[in-house]
Amino acid sequence: MKHHRALLAAVIFLCPIVLLFSGASTRLRRPTSPLNEIIARSQPQLRTEFMLPARVIDARHVAYAQNTLEANGICAEIEPPAGRIAELVLDFGREVVGYLRLKTLGGPASIRTAYGESLQECLQDKPYQPIDRITARPPEWMWTNAERRAFRYVRIIVSDCRSPLLVDYVGLQSVGYPVDNRGSFRCSDEMLNHIWETGRHTARLCMQECHEDGIKRDRKVWIGDLRVQALSSYYAFGDYELARLDLMRFAANQLPDGAVPATGPEPSTLILPDYCAYWVSAVWEHYLHSGDAETLRLLYPHVRRQMAWFERHLDRDSLIEKADRPGWWCFIDWADVDRHDRVTALQAAYHEALASAERIAQALGDDRSADRYNQRALKVRESVDRLLWLDDAGAYADCRTRTGISSRTSMQTNALAVTCGIAGRGRWDDIYRALSDPSRTQPAITPYMSSYAARALYRMERDRAALDLVRQCWGGMIRRGATTFWEIHDHRKPHDFVPDSDMSFCHGWSSGVVSLLPSEIAGIRPLAPGFREISIAPRLGDLEWVEAVTPTPLGDVRASWRRNGSALSGSLAIPGRATARIRIPCDPSWAAVRINGRVVWSGGRPASGASLDRAHLVVEVPSGAHKIIAQ
Repeated sequence: MKHHRALLAAVIFLCPIVLLFSGASTRLRRPTSPLNEIIARSQPQLRTEFMLPARVIDARHVAYAQNTLEANGICAEIEPPAGRIAELVLDFGREVVGYLRLKTLGGPASIRTAYGESLQECLQDKPYQPIDRITARPPEWMWTNAERRAFRYVRIIVSDCRSPLLVDYVGLQSVGYPVDNRGSFRCSDEMLNHIWETGRHTARLCMQECHEDGIKRDRKVWIGDLRVQALSSYYAFGDYELARLDLMRFAANQLPDGAVPATGPEPSTLILPDYCAYWVSAVWEHYLHSGDAETLRLLYPHVRRQMAWFERHLDRDSLIEKADRPGWWCFIDWADVDRHDRVTALQAAYHEALASAERIAQALGDDRSADRYNQRALKVRESVDRLLWLDDAGAYADCRTRTGISSRTSMQTNALAVTCGIAGRGRWDDIYRALSDPSRTQPAITPYMSSYAARALYRMERDRAALDLVRQCWGGMIRRGATTFWEIHDHRKPHDFVPDSDMSFCHGWSSGVVSLLPSEIAGIRPLAPGFREISIAPRLGDLEWVEAVTPTPLGDVRASWRRNGSALSGSLAIPGRATARIRIPCDPSWAAVRINGRVVWSGGRPASGASLDRAHLVVEVPSGAHKIIAQ
């Protein structure tokens, strides 16, 4: 998971692990599952590509054959004085992942290669800094490191050089899951464009044999990270296979009591109850985007077992109790959330899992289970509203124990209450005021939770505030020099602040902006599984124009929107066998809105074939090209 230097986080992390592993070795055996055979034959073949450094940062005791990077990497002659070292620091231009390749002539010499996601990490011995120690032998020596590295900078340190050493080339054999950049997003704000491209690069690097949380450090798939990464993969690459494989891996590792362990792909007994809920929601989201009914049927028995596990841990109010019990790690976020007993954020995640399980059951014709999940969700929502809302604070409390309700509120708790469907429209204004007041709720310091907060702002119809959060969080990292998005980012730090290297600088859970921007600003979302029905609901906020391409199983959805004074005009391309519901904000002062020349708004009201929903014009259109003109 994520490394966190705070002692409290370390204790929270280690305690459940110690308890889980004491006398639990038999639970680590991979459960027998028909999914194992599918998983075994679905292992991805990674794509490789040779990459060269972008520039030389520093060189000591290096005489260049040519003072430029050549086509084969770099050519340098190294001959340090006796007892001294030579040093070459190279920059690959942005974060990369793969295997360093080095060729030398002459020698012998001792070589040490030190890597860094930041220049500071590369130049200093830091925790988690990978280092290779090797010996170059004459007359010609070629080396590729045996273990995959993730870095931007590499420092080559040469010592014990008994004769001149010629570095013939340095390069990287990059490695990653094979995807193509099918999706795109552009708008009138260049910072948002930069954010989206950087997010896509982050998502792509973290796609290896699984959706890795961080390519430098943990290299595991975690459910909370996977949910964010899977959506990024759908929007950026139109890839559903790696998420399918990861979801099946978790199901195959399901524990005998029904809990889906938090981490994989290897078997684990680590239980994060909020991640158990997110796994169910991620199963539904995979089906909604891919339309893959076969995988849904394979995973449904595991969904039912997970939901039955939740049932066994409910109190009489249908709330999950004792979230701080031994053997559980109620994660929520790397933040100081009050996590005692009945944790509000956990109830919200469970409520969303119930809604997802209901939809899955309906899709597979299990109406009885669907009704049961629906009724349970109603009870959870009613209980959270009754027992966990603080009138004085105008926000949901973090938790409630047997001695009473907590006085603490957090951004994490209230953002999840909104995105997971707990908070009704009548609570939105109060929650927005609470989220906007730093004296009442601390800001998120993880892009992971910031993506939930941004979605909560969009749901509460605070479009400009959502864009401000995106610029503040992900834009703040770019202004600090990020080429991939970090595990943790606190925008309150000074502009030149760079985090310590024990943190991951390329973290999959930070790629949520990749799905956020096209789904919220361009408004492209699936309404029916596999995008058979599509929602197109643009929300430009303070932007002048937006263009997006979203890949789907039926083909690419293309949307382009531009302001024309107070009006909004656009063009769409809907793939074959799909229909779309266009939903655009309308103004009674508009003279007319036409789609392909047909009037759908006239005289301050919708024309035949259109409708009005909360000041939005709604029109259904078939597949094909469509031009919308508002005047």
